[in-house]
Amino acid sequence: MNIAKMAMTYLGPVVANKAASMLGINNSVATKLISAALPSILAALVGKASSGSGASALLNMIKSPNVGSPSGLEAILDGPGAADVASTGSNMLTELLGGNAVGALSGALGKYGGAGEAETNSLLGLVGPVALGSLQEQVNDQGLDADGLASFLSGQKENIARAVPTDFAPMLGSTGLLDGIKMPEMAGMAEAAAGYAPEMSAPEMPKSGGMMKWVIGAVVLLGLAWYFLTGNSAPEMTDVTGGVDMSVGDVNVGDQFGSAMDTLKSTVGGITDADSAQAALPQLEGVNAQLDEITGLAGQLPEAAKAPFAGIVSTAMATIQPMIDSAIEASGAGAILQPIVDSMMEKLAGLAG
Repeated sequence: MNIAKMAMTYLGPVVANKAASMLGINNSVATKLISAALPSILAALVGKASSGSGASALLNMIKSPNVGSPSGLEAILDGPGAADVASTGSNMLTELLGGNAVGALSGALGKYGGAGEAETNSLLGLVGPVALGSLQEQVNDQGLDADGLASFLSGQKENIARAVPTDFAPMLGSTGLLDGIKMPEMAGMAEAAAGYAPEMSAPEMPKSGGMMKWVIGAVVLLGLAWYFLTGNSAPEMTDVTGGVDMSVGDVNVGDQFGSAMDTLKSTVGGITDADSAQAALPQLEGVNAQLDEITGLAGQLPEAAKAPFAGIVSTAMATIQPMIDSAIEASGAGAILQPIVDSMMEKLAGLAG
């Protein structure tokens, strides 16, 4: 079994959206933060369990009344006690890992997703109990003692390492949080994107709308080329929209799409074999769910934003498809990846128009 994959099933799109609403952040930001926070917490727990006293402390925490079923988070987020649960979860992580480690993880997540300290602290308080609850299930099912728990976590090192987003892992390099696992050798995302650079061409002159829309489209495509080739993270996406308002209500569709593509690039970059392909499925499914949400919003974009947004999507497809093809070929995991890839590419094609 894969503890990272199993735990992530409790943090799907519905939970991410409810957490985003509670924290007052964008849905795509919450999804991105969760995808980084969960495996990072698990990695830190591997390190904690590497000593006898640490494993015992972890087992005691897992068996405490404060750790419930990870499947209960969705219902908790619907109720009035969600903030209290987040506070309790944050305290549990601090007790296990120390305030400095939790603070370092929170700070790294803030930089990674563009969220504030209060939001990332609360998110860790929600995700931490899911990680502990998932381990609790294994402890109960397998009858593990402290040594058994340590052995189980040791056997999950590779699964956990492959679940940590490749563009987030370097941000934890000096924190010691990943010391308990061995991160796989992965090429930098900028180099990977550059190796599959699409041939850029100017957008076709629209039949109506005047020169300004054409100029905006050109700015968007050139900006997106820079975005994908340099591997910049989602927040910079707002700098290449040519000043076009891509908001629907309180959701910036351009930002949400940028975050989804950032996660997709990072995930695809970590696929090297069948095991890593299998481990990547939860994140790919999360991106696919985001594309469903974006598809629902794209039709509501202001008229002036539709052509530029379609240009963004087209450029993303031209860059992402070769990366995916290369990952499938290198890993030999087409049977695992092709269904979710086909679903995502079909949605991207629909968004591109």
